[in-house]
Amino acid sequence: MNVGHPIIGIDFANCRRDDILRQAEVDRLVAEARVARPTVGTLRRKVGNVLVRFGERLQGARERRLADELGESVGSLELAR
Repeated sequence: MNVGHPIIGIDFANCRRDDILRQAEVDRLVAEARVARPTVGTLRRKVGNVLVRFGERLQGARERRLADELGESVGSLELAR
């Protein structure tokens, strides 16, 4: 942009550069936040994996007759899976 005076042109260019750098920093922070924040699907998958592993351990304990006091929780987890 030609503003007609060199000093004003330099000041305008500096302000524009500062605006561009500020916006680039905002964009970088937003991109980092999106990568770092797990999505709902990821959280569901992790919780599901933990529940399945826990259920498999309960089933193994039931098969070895170590968990008779657990009642029907093993069957409930098997149905939920």
